[in-house]
Amino acid sequence: MRKFITACSILFLITNCVNNNLGNRFIDSANGEWGLRVFVVGNFSGNLAGEIPVDGEGFGIGCSGSATALANCYCTNVATVFTSSKKKYYAWLSDSSTDAICNVQGLTGKNCEVQNYSNVPLISLTSPTQTVFPVISDNLQELISANFRAPLSTINDPSWTGSNNQGIGQSDNCQNWTSNNVAVNGVYGQPDIQASWSQIANGDCATNRKLICFEGPLN
Repeated sequence: MRKFITACSILFLITNCVNNNLGNRFIDSANGEWGLRVFVVGNFSGNLAGEIPVDGEGFGIGCSGSATALANCYCTNVATVFTSSKKKYYAWLSDSSTDAICNVQGLTGKNCEVQNYSNVPLISLTSPTQTVFPVISDNLQELISANFRAPLSTINDPSWTGSNNQGIGQSDNCQNWTSNNVAVNGVYGQPDIQASWSQIANGDCATNRKLICFEGPLN
């Protein structure tokens, strides 16, 4: 059975941190700030299209469509089970038709402007403690502008993105996330390193890496 990272274990414990009066926005227990949740999860080769539907944990059940759509569904299913959020989640993932900066806003296309996150902070669920869940950035625009308050994760978890740090798709994407061939490459990031959170290197598509999941926009 595929094991989740420690951060996801933390995610399991925070259901009570959601305040329904705030529309499922996550409450930072340390300082009262609210925001949209971000977490790192999964363990897949670059063949997301082939592996998510048969995910050993069952979070790919009912998922269909492109590899990016499958990743979005996977993120949503994980969040639905382990938090009280009823919102859709989106993978920070680019393919040949849609950039990550578009996908996490519930949009399709390339090079989208930030329009669906307003001034909503992004909250990390990959803290090493169970009492403090830090604010990553004041909003999505600040994230892609490299204005961090905390890294996305404090754990070494290379994650598939196919994107630069601005969420723009790169040419190496494991053939639109359908290949686990060692001779094919995909861009991955290192969420615990602010300067390289979305793009640190191109790696072979046979290696398992994680996904970065963003809670969907408020509007």
